[in-house]
This record gives sequence, structure tokens and C-alpha cells, in this order.
Amino acid sequence: MRYYFRVFLIAFFAIITAIFLQKYDKHSILFIVDSWRIKMSVATAVFVLLVLFFILLFIFKFILFLCSLSTRITNWIHRLKSKKYDKQLNKGLIFFLEDKHKESNQIFSKLGSNLFDNKDKLLSFLFYSKSSFLIGDYDKCLENLDYALLYINDNPVFIEAILIIKTKALLAKNLPNEASVVLLDLNKLVGENDLNALHISLNIEIALKNNKKVIEIARFLLNANYLTAAYLTEIIDEVGSQLIKDNVNNHDLCHDLWKFFKPQERLLSKISLAFSNFLISLHDYEEADKILYKSMQNSLQVELLHQYVNSCDYQHIPLKIKKMEMLLERNKENTDLLNSLGILCLRYKLWGQAEFYFLKSINIKNTSYINLLIGNLYYHLSRIEEAIEYWNKAIEVCGYRVSFMEQEFSRHSENMNIKDSDLMFKENNLTKIFQEEYFDSAPFPDYVFDDTLEQVELDSKNENKNQ
Repeated sequence: MRYYFRVFLIAFFAIITAIFLQKYDKHSILFIVDSWRIKMSVATAVFVLLVLFFILLFIFKFILFLCSLSTRITNWIHRLKSKKYDKQLNKGLIFFLEDKHKESNQIFSKLGSNLFDNKDKLLSFLFYSKSSFLIGDYDKCLENLDYALLYINDNPVFIEAILIIKTKALLAKNLPNEASVVLLDLNKLVGENDLNALHISLNIEIALKNNKKVIEIARFLLNANYLTAAYLTEIIDEVGSQLIKDNVNNHDLCHDLWKFFKPQERLLSKISLAFSNFLISLHDYEEADKILYKSMQNSLQVELLHQYVNSCDYQHIPLKIKKMEMLLERNKENTDLLNSLGILCLRYKLWGQAEFYFLKSINIKNTSYINLLIGNLYYHLSRIEEAIEYWNKAIEVCGYRVSFMEQEFSRHSENMNIKDSDLMFKENNLTKIFQEEYFDSAPFPDYVFDDTLEQVELDSKNENKNQ
């Protein structure tokens, strides 16, 4: 457009100049063409030549336009397609950002190598790979990463992106050894202390079960505040407990591992639970109780309470009750702690105190588990009607009624043994129903009424006689 505007200005000024000069121009020029004689002034002749020049220029331009018409049509179609593909690429990126990974994957699969710009092709294959990874198609992800390498032009940013996605895809396919090889290339590019690379390395070491290495990387990421403290602490707790369990037969190594953990890590529930089990296997109950109690002060996990209640001799029960009552002063609404205290009281034959803790627990949270505990306590105290009432409540709370059990409670309550009630629950698969009600982690209610209590009663009678 600017070109034609310039031509117009030149022609306009030429005409104005010719008209202006025509008044003052005294010289003339005679043109003889065959029988034609044309006489005109010099200014008019210049003007005519300019007009002829522009006519010839226009003719040449028009001929050039006709010759390049096919190329112009091709470029026009190319621009239309380019706009169309750019719109699809932008739409796919928006879907990807909106976490609509299936929709974005479908769009990127259609684009492929249809894009004209190499950078657009590279982006398309990268996002196609990432969306395939996020929807679980790991083979397609790795395949498209190979296509992306064709358009990468040694750009370190894109190389890093490809290596990260490839490592995660191999890890997701449960190929940690192959992933570790790719990770070496990534470390050469970004360095071994890069936090993103360390996060990937953490997952690889977890898959390879290099537990000690996992803990070291998790500590580094925890100090760098790269991931949430809860997530990394959970990893350290899980891996650390597994490390102790794997070396439980090597006593010296197990003690060295305990020193390997930092003081705050020793308070984690699974680590302290695993090491206390190791100490119990060595009959070192006193040290095991100290470790469990410190961990309970940090977090009142059901598994810790269960272990603390069961890992002691009869003569240590009063001391444990006092310690747990101290914990109860700071955690008055904790039903797990109340239940565990009640069980300890049962083991020490403090029936009234056990009933007090159980009833306080059920007032805070009514669960099938606590109903079973109270029912079995009353049955042991020969309060059969109340026992049946709480057993029925246990069934009602979980929303699973069994007519067979109701008939057994009503017909044979007088002759029923606690072991029979245990058997009935197992036969009717109620353990599955109560699975979320501590049956996997807390002690089963009937164990506190077995031969141990009978032995306790005999010991107490013998003590009275001796006195």
C-alpha cells in the first residue's frame, strides 16, 4: 500500500510541475512518427514520458503478478492453515491448563507435525507427551518424546523438559533402572543439586528400595522447603521403619540405624514402632516403653497406643496407667487414648475404672469398637442384658444387622462364651464391616478376657494368702 501511495504522489507532483512550467516554457519539441507530427513543449514532453513510464511499470507489475499467482495462492492457503492450527494449538494449551488432559491430548494428536513452525511442532509434541503421561498412556508419551527430539535444535530448556518427562514416564512404567540412566543425563544438564531433579531421584530411589539414600534426599528437600513437610516426613517415617525391619536380625546394625535417625525422626510413629518391636524381641521392654511414650507425646497414633498397651508385664501396668493419664490431661477428647486406658485397666482388674473410660469414650464418639468393648466387659461381669444391649448397638452403629446373631444373643446368652462371640463375628464377616473401626490396628476386644486375666486373678489370690 505504501508503494502505490508513493507512486501516486510522484505522478501528482509531476502533473502539477508540468502545468506550472507550461506557462513559462518557450521551447518546444517536435515528435515525428511516420506521418504523425506532434509538437509540444518540453514540460509536456517530460510529463508524457513519465506517464508512459508508469504505464510500462504497471504492465510489468501485472505480468509479474500473473506469473506469481500460483505462489500467492499457495501462500494464502498456507496462512489460512497456519491460523487454523494456531487456534487449535492455543485451544489445546487452554484445555491442558484447565486439567482437561483427555481433550488436550486429542487436539495435540491431530496437530502432530502439521504445524509449519519448528518451535510450534516441538511444543505440540511436548504437550502431547505430557498429556499422554497424565492420562496414563506412557508408551505414547515416550514415542512422542522421540519425535520432539527431531525439532529440538540443542535448546537446553527443551532438552531438560524432555528428560524430565521421559524419566517420569519410565518410572511410571515401573522401570526405575532405565529412569536412573536418563536421570544421569538430566544431572549433567542441570546439576545434581537441582531440586526438581532431586524430587525425581527421590521417587527413583524409592522404587529401587535404596532406603538410606531415600532418607538423605528427603532430608535435603525438607531443609530446602521444596515439598510439603508432611509429605517428606511421611516418606522418612515409612522408609525408616522398613529399613529397621529389613535389618532386625542384625542387632548391631539396627542400633546403628537408630543413631542414624535425627531426634525428631525418632519420634515418628512407624520408626519408633519398628524399633520398639525390635527391642521387644530382645526383651528390652523398659527401653521400648520409653521410645513409645516419647512418640506418643508427639502423636497419639492408634498403632502406638496398641503397642504401648500390649508391650508390658503385669507389674508395669500401674506405671503405664499413670503415664497415659498424664497424656489424657492434654488430650481429654481423644477416644483412642480413652479406649487404651480402659484396656490397661481391664488387664489390671480395675473394672470400675475401665468402665469409666469406656463410657467417657462412647459419649465422645459412638463406634462399633467401643460398644463391643463395653459389651464384653459387662458380659465378663455377668451383666448379660447390658452386654447384649451393647452388642446390638455395635451392630446397629455399623449399619449391618444379622438375624442369626440376634437369635444367638437372645437364645444362648446365658451359656455363651466370649470366644463364641469372637467366632460369630468372624463367621459373619463383620471384621470387614468394622475394618475402619480399628480392627486392623487396635486390639480385638476379646483378648483382654482370655487366660491372662485368669492368671492375674490367681496371682492376686496367692499374694493375699502370702500376706
